[in-house]
Amino acid sequence: MRRLGCAAVVLFIIGIMMLSPRFVRAQVKALEPVKIGYSGIGIAHDLLKMMEKNRTFEKYGLNAQGIYIGSGSLMNQAIVGGSIQFTTSDLPSQIQAALAGVDFKIIGVTINRLDGSIMTRKEIRKPEDLKGKRLAISRFGSVSDIVTQLVLRYWKLEPQKDVAILQVGNTPSRIAAIFSGQVDGGLINPTDVARVVASGCCVQLADLGDLDIPYARFGVTATGSFLKSRQDTARKLMEAFVDGIHYYKTHADEAVAAMLTRGVEPKSAREVYQKVADSYRSRPDPEVSSIKGVLDSLPEEKAKTRPPESLIDNGPWLSVAKSGLVDRLYGKK
Repeated sequence: MRRLGCAAVVLFIIGIMMLSPRFVRAQVKALEPVKIGYSGIGIAHDLLKMMEKNRTFEKYGLNAQGIYIGSGSLMNQAIVGGSIQFTTSDLPSQIQAALAGVDFKIIGVTINRLDGSIMTRKEIRKPEDLKGKRLAISRFGSVSDIVTQLVLRYWKLEPQKDVAILQVGNTPSRIAAIFSGQVDGGLINPTDVARVVASGCCVQLADLGDLDIPYARFGVTATGSFLKSRQDTARKLMEAFVDGIHYYKTHADEAVAAMLTRGVEPKSAREVYQKVADSYRSRPDPEVSSIKGVLDSLPEEKAKTRPPESLIDNGPWLSVAKSGLVDRLYGKK
């Protein structure tokens, strides 16, 4: 009885310690802090916020903070200056920066296909109808510009010669320009397609995810210098993303709720979610073919000669693959 009483006292003391702010702070300090930059309030944002909310990073020993950065140039400055350690956003922007000399290395490709849709005014029903028309992008050299030009060439149309490309601004600005008739169409995020169609002015000319174009659209990067000394940190991060993607794929209601808070049309939210969920790769390795797809789409001469392998650090992913995490999550033997 006496021993039982002592044990109860010990358990009580431990319980009090665990509830104390000092003990909680000690546990948080044990987690490795990392900052992850992202741009755009869309696909990458939803996944990251769900992972933060569900403390996915903590499961793998990380105290991760998502940092919104408004442009690619600011993202480059932030990672070179050490303000962030990773990016999880538009890979084409990071690949362009790498060609310009920034020490980016890709450690994972989370989505390896184009996303979004080319929306046009309703009189434009097929790609050849775009001749002599105007398409909106955010700015020259942006991902929206790169993707628009890539798709036009896929359709055997020459950008600027056959189809004018105008700098308009972000997605809301492009939608407003289409509605007003300032342009005849543009690249629109998948979460905004239903709203544009519902306006009655426009049609979906093409769902870009259906085009047979390998393309490293979203993924995870860090600098080569960081990865040389912090491979284990990068491994933990990739483990967290594998887990986070699995959670996103298997928790539709939570993901749809996240979309609705961003103003996604309620009637189409479930359909949009499923498309995004199907796009996420359960094995987000730094895939060579999709990275080459981005290089092939870029106008820089360096892109034509740069081996895609030179943009990759395979180490973190290989460690994750050997661990069997993907198979455990998806129930594969």
